[in-house]
Amino acid sequence: MGLGFSLASSPAVGYPAGAAVSMGENPLWSHGKRSTAPVETVFTAPTGRDMILTDLSLTTRYDWSADIELKLADGTILGSWIINGAHSSHSAVPVSMSMTSGIRVPQGQSLFLHNPAGRDVAFTASGYYAQP
Repeated sequence: MGLGFSLASSPAVGYPAGAAVSMGENPLWSHGKRSTAPVETVFTAPTGRDMILTDLSLTTRYDWSADIELKLADGTILGSWIINGAHSSHSAVPVSMSMTSGIRVPQGQSLFLHNPAGRDVAFTASGYYAQP
């Protein structure tokens, strides 16, 4: 008589571990752009899905610093940064973040990048879709 056991690994997932509900498609998203507009739409969360922003990178090629805010349409500020340019008093350093819990943007709402001085700013934002 023999005793045996089996080892099995679980499949890899591309979103945070824990309670997750399959939506039948890839839950990850990513958007990026270079802009000099005073207000730029980063993304709009589709109906039926919230969007969780987990990673953000901001850079500027402008000689001086750029004041940047992430806001919802109602004016709620979700983040604020000063990005140092190539010839500012500091070295040019991108702002890069990887957030554990992320920033939730509710379904139907847009996330805006406010760049009041119109500096040349590039951004990359990524995250995952979640149920509202």
